[in-house]
Amino acid sequence: MLKRESILLDDVVVYKDKEKLRPYIKKLRKAYKKYMADYSHWLEVNLKSLTLIKKMPKEYFEADGYLFYIASKIGREQAFAYRPFLIPNQTRMTKPAFKIPKEYRRDLGVLWYSWNSSDLSAFKLFKYYHPLRGGNYQKYIFKRIDEEQINGKLCEVLEYRLGVTLRYLKFLNGRIWIDKSTKKIVKEVTSFNDKLKYWRTIFINIDYANKGDKIFIKNFNQDMYNNKKNYHKRTIVEVRNVDTTLRKWYNRDYFNGYDIALLLDSTKTYNNKYWSRYPLIKNPFRTELKELANDKTIEQMFIEGAKVELLNRKHPKYKSFFKGYRQEKNKLLEEHLKNDLNLK
Repeated sequence: MLKRESILLDDVVVYKDKEKLRPYIKKLRKAYKKYMADYSHWLEVNLKSLTLIKKMPKEYFEADGYLFYIASKIGREQAFAYRPFLIPNQTRMTKPAFKIPKEYRRDLGVLWYSWNSSDLSAFKLFKYYHPLRGGNYQKYIFKRIDEEQINGKLCEVLEYRLGVTLRYLKFLNGRIWIDKSTKKIVKEVTSFNDKLKYWRTIFINIDYANKGDKIFIKNFNQDMYNNKKNYHKRTIVEVRNVDTTLRKWYNRDYFNGYDIALLLDSTKTYNNKYWSRYPLIKNPFRTELKELANDKTIEQMFIEGAKVELLNRKHPKYKSFFKGYRQEKNKLLEEHLKNDLNLK
């Protein structure tokens, strides 16, 4: 699990080492471009999300389903704003603790914020500004440090920190573990502070796995903080299967942040038989779940969570926006999923 503390890098890194590192960084950039699966594709995942206020758990959301990973660049379009999109198959959740801002309740009829694809925007922002992607390396200061064994592989460890100010980032630093023999990334950790409206400090830990000649995300942990509000959201994504095929049908209209409310509205029935295959003792948030349940059983807590209406069905926008236009878009999206992965 990623430690929730800043990754402090040695300030001794100076530009006199830049020439020595240049050939090495060039090799890593070539390997990143060749092997990293930074193209649009499907992932079968389990996603867990826990929200805390003043270190006290307030709500929990979990889904088994499919995540559509969107490339960092589509044609000439820089697609960092288009985050991975979740299509849940089975869900379990507590009662939501946070109402959607008034303007969205008024204009769209969304009642509760439980989980939203925007929660993965920080992850996508990091992938877009990755130090080995494209010309990004020019913005970073690098330092090679000790070699380490990761899952039986001898890895070189590269430290980096952002050396310039970017539009969306105040700082970004981290470490990358690179297979010494293949130059493929095995693992990386990063911390950064964004300039976006809500989140302030983000920590991300990513593990990768080989499939064919490409490397895909195996799992990642993400911690997002808003220190002013003592707000902390922890997200764990475990990748269970990868569809390696490049998907070119991408349409950004599908990936509206409010679609998840509609998708959840049709999949949030709590299926105890399904979830019994995931015993609580193996859940990394089991202590917080017991605390959330309080005097109820955890099963009762999830049954009550499934009954909460996420959308105001009497709202005038429900019929036109959600049940009309957005629902049709989601049907097309689900058809793509079924066709792509040969699902029934």
